[in-house]
Amino acid sequence: MSTLDTVRSHIEQELQDKQINLTQFEKISGINRGVLSATLNSNPPRSISINQLDRMAAALDRPEGWLYEQYVEECFVDQKVNWRRIRALLLRCIQLNRNVLIQRTLYLLMEDYRYVPHVFELAEELVIQGQLDNSVPFYTCVIENERQQHAERLAISHYRLFRAQLSEDIERNKSAVTLFYPYRDRIPDHLRLDALLQMANVYYTVQEWDLMEQVTDEMSVLVHRVYEEECTKMDQQSQNYVPLSTERHLVVYYGQSYLLKSIFMEYTGKYKEGLKYIDQYIDLSEFKYLDTVGKHEVQKFKVIGQANQYNLRLLLGEINCLYEYADFIESYPTEWLPSLLIILTAANEHNIIINDILERFSIKISTEVTFQRGYYNEFTHNAMFTDFCYQLALYQIKNRRNIKELKNTLNTFDMSLRRYNMSRTMDYTSLLQLFIRSMP
Repeated sequence: MSTLDTVRSHIEQELQDKQINLTQFEKISGINRGVLSATLNSNPPRSISINQLDRMAAALDRPEGWLYEQYVEECFVDQKVNWRRIRALLLRCIQLNRNVLIQRTLYLLMEDYRYVPHVFELAEELVIQGQLDNSVPFYTCVIENERQQHAERLAISHYRLFRAQLSEDIERNKSAVTLFYPYRDRIPDHLRLDALLQMANVYYTVQEWDLMEQVTDEMSVLVHRVYEEECTKMDQQSQNYVPLSTERHLVVYYGQSYLLKSIFMEYTGKYKEGLKYIDQYIDLSEFKYLDTVGKHEVQKFKVIGQANQYNLRLLLGEINCLYEYADFIESYPTEWLPSLLIILTAANEHNIIINDILERFSIKISTEVTFQRGYYNEFTHNAMFTDFCYQLALYQIKNRRNIKELKNTLNTFDMSLRRYNMSRTMDYTSLLQLFIRSMP
């Protein structure tokens, strides 16, 4: 770096232009005069912290992030790297959204692979603070520079990127889960439980039933082993017991292992087998050591289990429970979307007229935008809504419902496909063909 383009030279020039001496600079910056003198007059100059640079910038009426480009380069002069200094710089760049500088700093830092663990630890700190999105460049850096291909931090970095990439975009989620798939067995149990649950949800939304069943079975084996280990720890340690640090309560993964299996059975037409799995999660009140959060989750599984029992009974042709199910939906409004989806599916499959039920829930159907997802994550809800639009349009075509209603449904289905799941465009095309053939 040119001596004319250093942090020191720029500060000296500003002081000269503004005719500020060290005594005055000490007063307006709040930095000790001795520190200022050592920074500006010593040879070699004293290293400056990012906090001190920010205070100098404010004192000189310069914008936040002033001289950061020069500061980054000076941090790596003569390959004398101070991690604490670099770490403070990176955190400040995050606050100011200086993403290009973050990339430049990491690039220079990776001249020495010994700093990979430090970058990983910083990324983990960001996750703990709820800054998953900000952690992405750091995990990417670890992935690109980790030399030990079986290192746990490499697998964890892939997991964090997978979680960060999940969004409303189903095709993007599919790509993310494909990239993470080889690393799912290499992460610690407390992360693997959530990873497998998220993977199963993605496979559900893209209708990859075999892969959904596979990761669900893996989660089932894992959560049963972890549950047994936790029960043993609780019995042995009693008052000193510290539970496994999972993102959700352990009962969630336990119940989901059966819930997802029942969903797999439903979507592959094995309705009676699905009912058996519902029996395994509909009442989890005997799950050991439930706290308030755990009891709340158990209650949610009970409601979902009841809804799914109605689903499978309808799909088995038990039409007599239809209006009982409609009453249930009114009692538990957060379940209206998945429940009406199955009612429509059963109506289309068994040629049942449900005009009165659709009228009963017409307000909810027309105001879906304000729907509260309840137990379901965003992309699972979006996938259900896409299915719902398809089944509703199919019902309206088959039963020659109001043309205006049908056009509205087709438009909504089209928008849902464009926003969430373009892979089902053929379903939209087939509906249009049915619509055209049904017209007088």
